[in-house]
Amino acid sequence: MKHINFLGTSVEMPLHFNAMLKFSEKDKTNLPWLSRNSRYYGVEKEIGKGGRAIAYKGFVCDELGERLAGVKKNVVLKIPNLKLGDDSDKNKEYLSRQSREGGREWKLTRERLDGCKYANPIFDFTKIQMSYYDDIVDIPITVQFFLDDAKSLDNYLLDTKQRAEPYKSRQGDPVDNWNGMSDPAKWLELAIGLATGLADIHQRRVVHADIWPPNIFIKVDNEGKPFPIFIDFGEAFSIEPTGIPRSQRDHAYRAPERKDAQSIVTQMADVYSFGKLMLHLCIGEEPILSSDDSGHLRREKIRNKFIERNPNLLESNPFILDIICKCVSLDPIDRPNMNEVLKALKSYVRLNLDLTATPEKIPDINNRLLSIAKTWRGITRELADREMSVIPFLEELVEHRIHDIEDLVKGLANDVVNLSDTREKLIVDLLILFQRLGYGDRFISLTHPRMWQGSALGLDGRYFSATQSATVRGASIQRVFLFSIQELGHEWTSKWIDNLRKLEKNEKHLVRRLANILEVEKNKYLAAIQQADAQKLPENLQKESRERLALVIKSYVMANQTMCRDKFDKADHFSSSAECEGLFLGILPVSTLKVVNEYKSSHPASIFYYSKAAEQDKYLLMMTVCLARNSFISTEVSTDIAYLSSKPELRGIMVFKSVFGVPEDRIKKLEQVLKNSVSVGKWINKLYGTLPK
Repeated sequence: MKHINFLGTSVEMPLHFNAMLKFSEKDKTNLPWLSRNSRYYGVEKEIGKGGRAIAYKGFVCDELGERLAGVKKNVVLKIPNLKLGDDSDKNKEYLSRQSREGGREWKLTRERLDGCKYANPIFDFTKIQMSYYDDIVDIPITVQFFLDDAKSLDNYLLDTKQRAEPYKSRQGDPVDNWNGMSDPAKWLELAIGLATGLADIHQRRVVHADIWPPNIFIKVDNEGKPFPIFIDFGEAFSIEPTGIPRSQRDHAYRAPERKDAQSIVTQMADVYSFGKLMLHLCIGEEPILSSDDSGHLRREKIRNKFIERNPNLLESNPFILDIICKCVSLDPIDRPNMNEVLKALKSYVRLNLDLTATPEKIPDINNRLLSIAKTWRGITRELADREMSVIPFLEELVEHRIHDIEDLVKGLANDVVNLSDTREKLIVDLLILFQRLGYGDRFISLTHPRMWQGSALGLDGRYFSATQSATVRGASIQRVFLFSIQELGHEWTSKWIDNLRKLEKNEKHLVRRLANILEVEKNKYLAAIQQADAQKLPENLQKESRERLALVIKSYVMANQTMCRDKFDKADHFSSSAECEGLFLGILPVSTLKVVNEYKSSHPASIFYYSKAAEQDKYLLMMTVCLARNSFISTEVSTDIAYLSSKPELRGIMVFKSVFGVPEDRIKKLEQVLKNSVSVGKWINKLYGTLPK
């Protein structure tokens, strides 16, 4: 091409780059034309158009437009996609920032991405001046290599027959012609590749800032697996401790915090876009979510998209929903970093693709520890060769982590192993247990809805998905929820009883049993109020407790509609037999919070794991330690109410090992309590419908 039309002006080729950039010696050696003050690039054809830029395939040339001898690689030149009639003020602000910060960001991202196999960063940058709405503005132009050996994400999906038609129409607009990837193994393989690449980019302290399908290319590695390369780092910036104000045009993959120029943006914006990308690969359509929906409502909307467009993928792999929902949390603080995302994805490779598989053999711990020691010696030796050393603070941090592992290892010889960490890591510990459950294993728990966080990672999240998967593998999962009339409110409970009585005419004795228990416990609560042994909870706490109970039941409704429909309650009552394969759900109403606490204190083994396969693990009790902040301080309200108000959190797990003689009478006592619960799994859908609005 001898010229391109831009903003109504004919721009002659070749493009002349004369920005005085401080190229590294490595770049000057590998790309010798960069050592010149004037660089020239010719244009062959337009190859793509996005919201921010127009891409042209080009080549390195001399001032006459002749390709430089010996330079076979083609390049991609990107020019801002501006149109007369667009919001000129916003465009001018964008151009001003790009021109002002482009050189600095180019230098930082270029240096930090040096050697990154997953990135095709910009290697040259310049500005040309043009007239735009009566102003002379600087137009930034970037150059990166054309990837001859990689395909766009869309073409990769087409070539591997995972979609039948292109992502975009001939006019360049996204089209709704696909319901997402149908093979969970292929989805997971691609997701792990993309997460690995983005985690590596973040490790180098670079935010890509424009993650969406056109900016991802895929190569196939020697093992036939997809190897992603992220392109178009024109929006990229370096990771700073406090974040950087960055706005972006609205599109389906944009993080909500990038709505305006005052927003402080971190690498969590990339995590959000990654989550949207994963959602797109699951449901096919543009992943548009309302910023008005948060927590479980947001999760429900996403789940409904799965059910509408690609239900089979969700049925067999509920964990996919967990990861996506966590990544697309509205608040950046609720999102995981990419290393955590990658770790979560890899944790599902082993079991979730074959839900009937037995757990893999545990890796050789000795070899792992020796490998870590070898890595440490290699790093310290490399630093010493450069006359450097590990920063003392970081060295001490490593020592603290080793000390934690040492304590855990030493604890293996004790009667009880104490696990204490953040709620997030403790949930991961529980997930490890669930991933090892299969046919012949039994897991029982007595829990309280208050323990489940009201975010997308609560009951209706990874922990629940792990429960479903273990059930499908043949484990016996028996869970009972304990709650009080004091929490729900007696007026609301009366309405619930009335609704159950109406349902009782057409249902089994279990409905009648639940209604009768609720009536008895309601009367006990009213008597306790009259005798000043209990007090009415504030309406806000009652409402929250009712919402949590509804959330518990609704989660199981979803399980019954999908993968667990044939696993629910094969017996009408709690069974102490591990042979009772499936998922038992019971609810146990009591009168007051005082009774709830009595149950919890007299039956501290809230989680009990029975393994048929390993005799030494025949009984493994895990007691969760839940603490509430300052619940003892208030003197105006009861301790129970203060405990609810202070939002108790999971803070630890105590593991009692049977090999040292866990008292079986405690187990039998716990089982007896659970037998008093009402089985609701078989009629969970109708039960949810009886809850008063």
